[in-house]
Amino acid sequence: VSGSSAHLNHVTASGNVSGSATSTGSFGYIKIPDDGKIALGDSEDLRIYHNGSHSIIRDRGTGNLILRTNVFQVKNSDDTETMLQANADGNVTLYHNNNSKFSTTSGGVSVTGNVITSGNVSGSSTSTGSFAYVNVTSKVSGSSVSTGSFGRLEVGGNTNIDGDITIGGNIT
Repeated sequence: VSGSSAHLNHVTASGNVSGSATSTGSFGYIKIPDDGKIALGDSEDLRIYHNGSHSIIRDRGTGNLILRTNVFQVKNSDDTETMLQANADGNVTLYHNNNSKFSTTSGGVSVTGNVITSGNVSGSSTSTGSFAYVNVTSKVSGSSVSTGSFGRLEVGGNTNIDGDITIGGNIT
C-alpha cells in the first residue's frame, strides 16, 4: 500500500509485516494468534506475546523496562480486584482479596492483619498499642521500647532483658 493516504477496511497478511521508523497508521483492532509476537528494537529487545497459556512481556534490552504513569495498578483479569497499586509521590499498597494489607507511608509502612516472619528481626523501634498474640521463635535484637498490652507472649530460645519487667497476674 502506498500513496499519501491509504484507507483500508480490512487487511489480511501472512508472513512478516514490517515498517520504517516513520510508518504511521491507525488501527482499531489488531489480532495476533497464539505464539505470534510483537517485537520492538533492532535486536527484538522487547517482545509482547501470548503463547497459548501465558501472556508475556519480555525485555532483554540493555536498559530498564520503565512504565511511566502517575498511578500504576495490577488488577485481576475480570477487573474486579486490585492486587497492587503504586501512586506517584505517594504510597505503594499490596492487596489480598481486594483488601489493603501492606502499604508504604511517609513514615514507614502500615500492615493490616497478622505478620508472620522467619529468621532474625532486628532494629530500633517503639511499639505502642495492644498486641493480642506475640510469638517469637527466632532472634529478636535491637533497641526497643514496648508499651501497651500483650495478651500472650511466647519466646523460644534465649531471652536477654536489659531493664525492668512488670507483670500483672500469675506467672505459670
